[in-house]
Amino acid sequence: MPDKAEPTHEEKVAAALADGRAKGLPHDWTVRFNTQNRRKWIAPSGKLYDSIPKALAQIRKERAAAGGGDGSGGDGDGGGGGAVSAAAYAAALGLDSSAAAEGSKKKSKKKKRPASSQSKSSSKQTSRKKARSKSPQPPGQPKYPVTPKIHEDIIRPEPESDPETALDVKKSGSVGHGKASVPAARSGKAVTVHWDPNSPEGKRVGFSIRIFDQDDEEWREGRVLRYDPGSCKHKIQYADNDECRWLRLKHEIIQCGGDFVWALVKGFAWWPAQVLICEPATETTRKEGYVYVKFFGAEQVAMVKNSPDNIRPFRNGEIDSVIAKNKKKRNPKAIKEAKLEQEKTLEVRNEAIRFYARKAFDFANNDAGNFLGKRIQFYNSFINYPAGDTVIGTVKQYSSTQKKWLILYDTSTLVKHKIDPACWFNFVQKECHYKIVDKAKGPKKDPSDDELAPYMFGSTIGDGRNGPRDEPIKKSCSSCSQPLVGSLT
Repeated sequence: MPDKAEPTHEEKVAAALADGRAKGLPHDWTVRFNTQNRRKWIAPSGKLYDSIPKALAQIRKERAAAGGGDGSGGDGDGGGGGAVSAAAYAAALGLDSSAAAEGSKKKSKKKKRPASSQSKSSSKQTSRKKARSKSPQPPGQPKYPVTPKIHEDIIRPEPESDPETALDVKKSGSVGHGKASVPAARSGKAVTVHWDPNSPEGKRVGFSIRIFDQDDEEWREGRVLRYDPGSCKHKIQYADNDECRWLRLKHEIIQCGGDFVWALVKGFAWWPAQVLICEPATETTRKEGYVYVKFFGAEQVAMVKNSPDNIRPFRNGEIDSVIAKNKKKRNPKAIKEAKLEQEKTLEVRNEAIRFYARKAFDFANNDAGNFLGKRIQFYNSFINYPAGDTVIGTVKQYSSTQKKWLILYDTSTLVKHKIDPACWFNFVQKECHYKIVDKAKGPKKDPSDDELAPYMFGSTIGDGRNGPRDEPIKKSCSSCSQPLVGSLT
């Protein structure tokens, strides 16, 4: 006999709703299933409940708060204190009495939570909400006033391994073979680092971020440390416990920091702020011709018209002629906080760029036979021709097409021979009799910034993403000149 067909999503939802209605849930409540296929009951306000008893308990609280009693009375057939008649419960909620009666019979066997513990937990929740609601009163509206509802199409991914290991290079062998082997290319692994800090995903790196925790139903503060283009994940470091996680932000509800600006709200001075990029966008956070900003030193947000009269680049606190016209006193504490945040953002971005430069260097060194950064002594027949001479130089780069290394000659060689300071040469030929002068064995472990410079795609000297987008050290990654075989996985 054929196996029984698995019920569809619509059938599971219909069955769950029928079960909920039978147990007493009002018709304006809905249900959805999480990634573990567990039910999540959704109140009209958008709040989630893990089970029907918890949802019914909340309904009883709302009835008691509205003056309808606490539901603790009995009607004779409930077996003693705490039972509520099915007819009375159905009448209060507008349900069918038979359905409510069936639901009350099923749940009468379960013990009710003590009222004292309920009051204690509700008082703790109330005190937490009051503590969170306290904030200064600068321009704008209260910070993040609307908690977004959780949409059905947002699916949280399962935790996966750290994508940083995808960029680890499988070493080709000991230094001295002089062969440009690319084992990663044959195995389909990454053979270079394609890092674009100006891509939509790369622009998030270094900036602060708020992520909505759908389990605890609260916002968590953090910072974006890196982005892995292979897995399309960002590395997030949370501020509350320094925990780091790799997340696909397209599956999350986020508010990510953007440009640092001066913002002007009518009746106030120019105030340092940061543009917030909210995904998914809502009516509160998106409006044509406006930007959603967070004010420093005040923890307030506002929708500000995106025009030169209301938004100016911050540029590390620079006061231009437009801002100077406003004679209202600016807040020095807020300006200092904005500068510190901007410096931290730039520091984290450049650290990420150095990380990817080191990875790109490792890939290039692996292709170059692990000679990059090494001092080599070899015989060059073209110097002092036709006799030739032994010279010393440092290996800087490798060309897989020419099968040659770029050698930067030592000062002693340049003084002795009037030659160009650098040349491309294949020193691994038998007649060259090359020898590695460095004492350290193995590949270069700690390349200097000068050695990493050819691989520093997007490293900046400036103040974040304002003005001319700073001064990039390199326009492109030198490793990208090599063909990409396989994919970044």
